[in-house]
Amino acid sequence: MRNKTIAVASVVFLLVVMAVPASAQGPSHIIWSSAYQIQNLEGTDATVHIAYYDQDSSSVYEGDVTVQGSSSKTIFPFTSGGFGDEIVGPGTFNGSAVLSSDKQIAAILNTQTGAGSSSFYGAATKGFSEGAMSMSLPLIACNNGGFDTWFNIQNVGDEAADVTVEYIPGLYGTSGLSDNFTVDSFRAKTLDQRAASTTGTKDCDDLADGTGKFVGSANITSDQPIVATAMFLGTGAYKTVQGYNGFTPEADSANLPLIMANNSSYYTSIQIQNAGDSSADVVVTYSANTIPGGNDPAAEEYTIAAGASQTIIHLGTAFSQVDWGTVGQYVGAATITQDGTSEPLVAVVNQNSTTWTSLGSTYEGMSPDEATDTLSLPLVAANNSGFHTGIQVQAIEDDTDVTITYYENTAEPGEVPAADEFTLDAGESKTLVQFGAPGFFSGVNNWDTIGQYIGAAEVTADGGPILAIVNFNGPATGDTFYTYDGFNQ
Repeated sequence: MRNKTIAVASVVFLLVVMAVPASAQGPSHIIWSSAYQIQNLEGTDATVHIAYYDQDSSSVYEGDVTVQGSSSKTIFPFTSGGFGDEIVGPGTFNGSAVLSSDKQIAAILNTQTGAGSSSFYGAATKGFSEGAMSMSLPLIACNNGGFDTWFNIQNVGDEAADVTVEYIPGLYGTSGLSDNFTVDSFRAKTLDQRAASTTGTKDCDDLADGTGKFVGSANITSDQPIVATAMFLGTGAYKTVQGYNGFTPEADSANLPLIMANNSSYYTSIQIQNAGDSSADVVVTYSANTIPGGNDPAAEEYTIAAGASQTIIHLGTAFSQVDWGTVGQYVGAATITQDGTSEPLVAVVNQNSTTWTSLGSTYEGMSPDEATDTLSLPLVAANNSGFHTGIQVQAIEDDTDVTITYYENTAEPGEVPAADEFTLDAGESKTLVQFGAPGFFSGVNNWDTIGQYIGAAEVTADGGPILAIVNFNGPATGDTFYTYDGFNQ
């Protein structure tokens, strides 16, 4: 019996673009393709059944792949060369996927542009292990300085789903607008907020206010369980795509393992959505600066109306109560709590650069209730055609001893890195970059000596639960910046 199913969504997400190289065109007429990594969380080989559901037809393409025990496998759907050709499919595809396995698995999806695109875009998102009857998307936008969103909703129920999407303006936009539609079982629907969108859903011509913009959030409800993934796409001065998964709002707090300011031109921004029925008094507390001798930011306090969102940008003072110029270089973490209220909150973090404007990514804030003493990272890499990863681990409690164990190297020849160990206090985070000689950010391994590493990792903790994200960076020849949340077990 298969005991684990993951719905993989690409952004057009969340399924949305499992587009195969060829001439598949997603929003903004960019040619998209997908690749994903499956991690086998058990010690013996896993048989994984993959089913692709075409969004625009009744077609289903399916077959089995083997993932070795305590290892990972990369799939490029429908391509030749042993990376997805196990399943025969069309040259062009736009839809969703469901993975089923006889072992416990995790999966992440990379959505990127294919051949023929004028610019390279890339984003990473997690697969889902289950759906929900409602989901929140904290960041929805159109015509916002060259940025627009598009998102996919996948029905992971056994019957057709009646779905409603409510758009809630934040900084800009028109109120009271919604989309209603039906989605068949396991299939996806794309909603594109660009002006003159051809997906038949509310676009910027509907959503924008007198400024010509919409910046806000969306709430999704359904009579069948669903999952959703959003893409934040910049086609102007900033050419990036930044993907994140929808939330099931339950927790009244959130943890953000990586926050940056003035960090070799990189900075972060937070979008916090109050998914409750009453106003929320929110407190954003920053951890101690991990940069030696660096300044610590003061906490920020905001009141967020029901359903609305708050933008905080760690750059200057325009969208923050902190003067980040005075703080200087900052690398740390943040915790979002409430003062006297307990409304459900969700948050996303954008990572961007003022210099390399083609590099950007987004990750989801996590509830401390999700934290566990073990988590899995399906993709960790070093010296991989110029790509490497960075792992950020955040602790929930004081005196938490953390170990990162690296799995088998799937590159040839394949040296396995030594484990990294460190201790964290509550709210603190540690950054370990799989790059260069041993040091403060590189840990115990000499990644130059190890050479190419492509594998997975397990993070364990003694003394308290943990959360983590992984950044995946490559040469700045386009948007080669991906981020995904670790899988807590």
